[in-house]
Amino acid sequence: MHKYFFTTKDAFISSGSNQTTGEDFKDKNTGQDEILELKKVFFDRTFSHPTRVLVQFDTNEIENYISSSVLPHDYKLNLRLYETEGTSGLTEEYKVASYPLSQEWDEGIGKEIDEPKTTDGCSWKFRKNREGASEISWTTPGGTYIAGDEVSQSFSSESPDINMDITSVAKKWFAGVNQNYGLLIRLSGSRETSSGSFEDIKFFSRQTNTIYSPKIELKWDD
Repeated sequence: MHKYFFTTKDAFISSGSNQTTGEDFKDKNTGQDEILELKKVFFDRTFSHPTRVLVQFDTNEIENYISSSVLPHDYKLNLRLYETEGTSGLTEEYKVASYPLSQEWDEGIGKEIDEPKTTDGCSWKFRKNREGASEISWTTPGGTYIAGDEVSQSFSSESPDINMDITSVAKKWFAGVNQNYGLLIRLSGSRETSSGSFEDIKFFSRQTNTIYSPKIELKWDD
């Protein structure tokens, strides 16, 4: 059986700048964009910078459903993200990792195409940034996360849709071991900043007008 729970907020954050104009992207917000971009940016065939994706779900909604239902102990919770544009920007083999975030963040009001850029909301530098208030930085730029709770998915010449088992992460939320601040999604390890591969993946965000918004899938054998 299956039950789906949808995101409450999402965004992608960028660590670079515009190589032509010099405009800094580290404080840029994309919280209202219809696309979540997980990619490595190149300029003139030279690696420039990576992006990362942030997503959050309502833990209470999921936990309440589980506790009120007769489910086996071996239920699974999978993170589902759906790619938008085909696999032409991918290398044959790569790995995507997810980590539980350890700090709260604001989704924000920006879009990738905003001119001038929108800085209200989360970004690579800031987890919160509101007009009329002081910025609140991540402890670690790029999103502060719990490295020891990594979950991952490997890909080899296949659809880049994410279908990642996050059961271990979610159970720590349910048990109160970790506070639920959502997940950070990035290319795994040194792959994120290597110049020898060209990952460029675009997923539908929760603002999409399609049926493919990010979700958590609860699965069990009845």
